[in-house]
Amino acid sequence: MPIGVAHIPNERTREIVLHLAAAGIDQVRICRLLQCSQPKLTEFYREELDTGYDCINELAVGILVRTMKGDNTKEAMIAAIYWTKSRMKWSERHEHTGADGAPLTSYVVRAPTPVESMDEWLKTYAPLANEES
Repeated sequence: MPIGVAHIPNERTREIVLHLAAAGIDQVRICRLLQCSQPKLTEFYREELDTGYDCINELAVGILVRTMKGDNTKEAMIAAIYWTKSRMKWSERHEHTGADGAPLTSYVVRAPTPVESMDEWLKTYAPLANEES
């Protein structure tokens, strides 16, 4: 867009701002990409700037929940795991010792027990979150 031409927001630019805000890209760089001023960016895209990060987190967690229900693709699952670990600071723990600190003699991977509902999943895997509600 040439300098001096007024920026007009549309669905495509809203989606771009949402994704960039979710990724933590600063507003100066978003303005440069859209060729608009920072005051116009915050005027036109306040909602996308404020909710981008949470929208993408909800999407990633939603993929994980749907995967537990059997509705997934491998690529979506990999992306959701990457996002939750790198951006939401989720983690997984691997123990490298056996009982009472003895050397590990075998490595067993156990999948979580399938659950029937979100309430059951929360009770089983997030008991503290369940107590707060």
